[in-house]
Amino acid sequence: MKIFKIILIAWIALWIFFTARSFVVEKDKSTLKDYADLVRAGWEGKRAIVFGEDFYEFLKFCEVNLPQGAGYEIEGIAEDSIDLPRLMYYLYPSARESAADFILVYKKPGFLKKGAYPYASLNKESFILRYK
Repeated sequence: MKIFKIILIAWIALWIFFTARSFVVEKDKSTLKDYADLVRAGWEGKRAIVFGEDFYEFLKFCEVNLPQGAGYEIEGIAEDSIDLPRLMYYLYPSARESAADFILVYKKPGFLKKGAYPYASLNKESFILRYK
């Protein structure tokens, strides 16, 4: 049991040493500033920092304008992007469906789809279309 405590203390000491060293040795000092900004921010600010300001603004826009429980399609977010599960989680109980009433368009200016018309617009690049 004593050896376990010694190994654990050594492990923690090394972890603290290498974490502190990375802040001191790092050439780009903005990482420490980014961590400080994240610590000081409120819950909404933390989400905006982690998700990205533009994407978080789009999430809030969709949450306000998409009817609760509505089905939607997504355009402009890659299938392998971490933003896709974030969007689906954030908009729950609305769900992604193949035969949906709405199309969420993120950063695709001029996107059109036959049978869909503008429903709500955040800006020229991001908006919601609705099928007729």
